[in-house]
Parts: sequence; structure tokens; C-alpha cells
Amino acid sequence: MKLHQFACRLPVLILLTAILLLTGTAVPGHGYLPLQDLSLCTGSPLVSELLTHTSQEQWATWIRQFSGGETIELEGKFYRITTRFSSALFSNAPNARAYDYILQWLSFWYPEEWIKEHAFQFSGETWNNIILTIPGSKTPEEILLATAHLDSLSPDPLHLAPGAEDNASGVATLMEMARLFRHYRFARTIRLIWFTGEEQGLIGSKAYVRDYGTSGIVGVLNFDMFGYDRDEDRCFEIHTGTQPQSRTLGACMEMVISALNLNLKTDLIDGYNMTFSDHTSFWEAGVPALEVLENHFYNAPSLGCAGTRDQNPNYHTIRDTIDTLNLPVGFDIAQAGIATTASLARVENRCFTTTPEVQLQPLHGISRLVWTEMKNASQYRVLRANSGCRQTGHLISETPLLSWEDSESLLPFSGYMVEAVSSFGCVSFPSACVWNSFPFRQSHPNPTKR
Repeated sequence: MKLHQFACRLPVLILLTAILLLTGTAVPGHGYLPLQDLSLCTGSPLVSELLTHTSQEQWATWIRQFSGGETIELEGKFYRITTRFSSALFSNAPNARAYDYILQWLSFWYPEEWIKEHAFQFSGETWNNIILTIPGSKTPEEILLATAHLDSLSPDPLHLAPGAEDNASGVATLMEMARLFRHYRFARTIRLIWFTGEEQGLIGSKAYVRDYGTSGIVGVLNFDMFGYDRDEDRCFEIHTGTQPQSRTLGACMEMVISALNLNLKTDLIDGYNMTFSDHTSFWEAGVPALEVLENHFYNAPSLGCAGTRDQNPNYHTIRDTIDTLNLPVGFDIAQAGIATTASLARVENRCFTTTPEVQLQPLHGISRLVWTEMKNASQYRVLRANSGCRQTGHLISETPLLSWEDSESLLPFSGYMVEAVSSFGCVSFPSACVWNSFPFRQSHPNPTKR
């Protein structure tokens, strides 16, 4: 079955219909996506709009930060992540703060109760998965998972295991999903999971299936190691394995790629089970899942990569750095993953159709922000931006009012943005940035937050 051929979409759908009819009704908790959901994969204005808010540079910035190419700011201090080896992640080592960095961003973006740290034991140590649950608005009992493993590996794992492709590429894709999806409403629940312990034998994903079960999961999209493309054929692998229900997920991703004109080719592998990543833990539990991977294996010449193998030679070495990746191709694959996840979760609408209009009113040595009221907003979030409003996102206050005063010490030339938040946690896109151009002002001992 050659689902990679876009021109054969209609026969593919007919064949999938026959498969699903033959396999019958799914068992609750192990259900596959209903066939009609494939109609969601033909592209929609909302999915296209969502992708306009991401960029190759933003995606690459995450990769640089998680693989040591750029410093990160965490709790007011600066670090460089040079390893994400699981034992190092939970040792409080200053060069392995990736786990804490993700938690910091999620806490900026989402309610605390939506974020879970899932602890499990391995080899006498306690490791954690990070689970972000974005509740669905119409069928919240149906859960779509997007997953990636956070950990990395090299011959010097405690000190230098950058893992830019394996698997900062997948981590960055989930970070962009987390950043973007808070601005939209989805009919289904989306669960983003950063697993650890993958390199030791899928330990984190096995623990998740054991401890959380699989009830309600309608599909899993696993992103692990993509973005290397030395031969520039723009081809990557989608592994759906031999489970018929998983093929629906792969067909959907290929339809999304076609609908969005992403100029990618795929080897859709459904003739054998590639078991070297976290999707396997779900296959073993009977849950439909796919794995997104570079052109890592030799596959049939009739498939998209034409029987070639373009494997990253830096895999599991200290040389797996961002400068070895094909960023335009990797970003297009990331866009395909983001769009497929949004499509299958049934994106319904943007949270707010407009953004707050903000003014900065310097007053007696303090910065006072005022903004327009937003319909259906229950509160507002004030964000700080630095470097002339080019770097954004740090949450500094939440208020139900239409103004806020900052009397704390600021870096020179900092800026502000405001987001509106609905009662069910849906967030507007940030306002235009207003820039404090005052070079210096004294801090006040009793700041007022209103």
C-alpha cells in the first residue's frame, strides 16, 4: 500500500474504508480515529492561519537553546544546556537544565493544573515526564497525544550530549505547539508529553502507559529525530507499522502536507514495525501511533525517498549540533506535525479575534500600562519583552483590571505586551509591544501591582 502517492488519494481512502470496516468497532480506550476525521486533513483556513504564527527562526531557536548553541534564562540566571542525558536532567547540574526550562515556559503559558510532572523510577533514580493537557471543548474525553523524548545520548553523556536532531528537533516542535495552541480552541483534548528515559529503552513512555493507561487516546504522533537532509531530497519517514488503524494517522499527515504545499516527500512505512522510539509503547498497548523520523532506513525504491538512506552520521555523538541540520526541511516537517496535530484535534476557532490595544503612560518614575477591554476576557496577562521588543514572553503579572503599574527596577529599554484570558483558559495573541525607552530609573521599595 503506497500511501505516499498524493495523486492516489482517492484509492487510499477507499482502501482505508475497507480496512476500518473489516476491523470493526474499536474497543473503548483503544479506539482509532473515525474515518470521517480524514476530512479534517484536507487543510483549513484556521490551520493555515495558525502556521503563520510560527517561523523557522523560532523553531531553530528552541533547538539552539536545547542543544547548547544559545544560552537560556531560567529563574533570572543564565545557563547553557550541553546535555539532556536523563540522569543529568534531574541532578540539578547547571549544564542540564532543559527539564526546568520547559516547565518555566509552560508555567508562563498555561494554568498550573494543566501541567503534570510524572515521576517514575529507573535504576535507583527518579526521572520525570512532563505532561501538558489542553482540554477539548466538545469531546474532551477524546485525547490526541503529540510526544517527543527530551533526553539525549553521547559517549560523554553527563557533559556533552547536544542531541540537536536527536531529539531537540522533536522537543522544539512540541514547544511550538505549546506556544501556539493556547491561542486556539480544539474540540478534542490535546496532550503534549516530553518523555525522558527514551535512550535507555523507552522507559518514560512505558511508565506513562503503565501509570496513566490508554483510555480515551485516539492517536499518538511521536516526533523523534528529523531535520538532517544531506542529499536535500526533502524526504522523511512516517512509520505507522502494521496496525491498520495507525495508517489513518499517516494518511492524514500526508494529506496535510499536500494541502499545505509543504514540498516534502515521505516514505510511509506500514510493512514492518520500527520499534526504536516512544510510539512503540503505544503500539504494544493497541493504540494507533506514528513516528516521524529522518530518512534513516533503506526502504522500497517505490516509496518517496526512492530507496536511498540519508542517515545522520552524528547520531548519538557530540557532533549532533544544529549546524549539521537542514533547517528549512526540518521546519517544514515540524509544520506538517503541528498542522496534523491541530487538524486531528479539530481546531475550532481562535480564542480572540483581536488583541488588546495597549498604551504606556510613564508617571512619576513608574511605568503605567492601560489597555482596551476585550470581550469575554476574565483577566489579563502582562508580559515583559527585552531587546527592543524582539525577545518576548516573560509573565510578570495577571490582573482583572484594565491597567497595571510597574514600579520595580527594569532593564533599560524594555517593553511590555498584554494578553487577554477567557474564563476557560483560552488566551489571545499578545498585543503590539509598547517600548519603555527611558534609559534608567530608580526602583521603588513598595511596587504596586494593580
